Amino acid sequence: MPGHDVTITGSYTPLVYTLKYMVDGILYQQEEVPCGTSIVALPAPEKDGYTFKAWEGLPSVMPAGDLTVTAVYDPQIFILTYMVDGVIYQTQEVPCGTVLTPIDYPVKEGYVFSGWGEVPSTMPASDLTLKGTFSIGVYKLEYVLNGAKYNNYVFFSRTYKYGQSITPYTQTPAAIAGYTFMGWGEVPAKMPGHDVKVYGEYKVNIYKVSYYVDGKLVNQQEVAYGDPIPPYTYRSGTLVITDDYWQGTRYSTMPAKNVDYSCSKDFVDRIDALSSDENDGKKVFDLSGRRVSAMKAKGMYIVNGKKVLKQ
Repeated sequence: MPGHDVTITGSYTPLVYTLKYMVDGILYQQEEVPCGTSIVALPAPEKDGYTFKAWEGLPSVMPAGDLTVTAVYDPQIFILTYMVDGVIYQTQEVPCGTVLTPIDYPVKEGYVFSGWGEVPSTMPASDLTLKGTFSIGVYKLEYVLNGAKYNNYVFFSRTYKYGQSITPYTQTPAAIAGYTFMGWGEVPAKMPGHDVKVYGEYKVNIYKVSYYVDGKLVNQQEVAYGDPIPPYTYRSGTLVITDDYWQGTRYSTMPAKNVDYSCSKDFVDRIDALSSDENDGKKVFDLSGRRVSAMKAKGMYIVNGKKVLKQ
């Protein structure tokens, strides 16, 4: 120690830390900066469609540690234009990078829209025009049959452009036994902006079942073609005529024509009088009262005084 006061001065050397500049998650540049040094920010790189705003997290002096800062950009605004047949339909101001959801297609009766074409997923760094066009619609005219053997059967069809004059189809479908074709429905004069169905109907015919006793009409029923013919029993005093006695072709269902059945009181009396009192074996009579050797054809017979149906 000398014979006077002594002052000893110490000094610090600043430590050096790393400063990283990041752009869109990618290292743009890095610097080694002594702690406490004033930071002069780097110029940000240009980004198409965006305006640089700031380096997020950048202090005025270097702290005592590594530092990472991120470039922040504001999207620029561009014009999105929708055009239909060469005419502006709608415009929008859209920030660059915005996910694009095109507007709904315009509607025009009788016309088909082409769509907006290829639409980018996000707004580009420039104005954008999307174009679409209308084309005249082509629609289907169908003549549809129902009834009889048909159920929504397309008998005839052709196509028309929207607004095109329509020449009605006049051909009549083939006749079907037991049914009457009622004609085609109303046909528009010009093709509308949608498919059209014109219906034609087959209506089942109604026929008459008539019963005659001694040539006189005693009953008449109306029965639809194909329906079962209901049984009919005639009664007058002691006279009873059942299905066993009616003369005429027997049908299980109504044919496509009128049907007549007849009988006479004498015939019933004659049938009822038939018996087998004789001892010469089996007696067989047809319904007209004539003796026959055997039941050969299908039908009703009187065998030993009893009615027998051969099927």
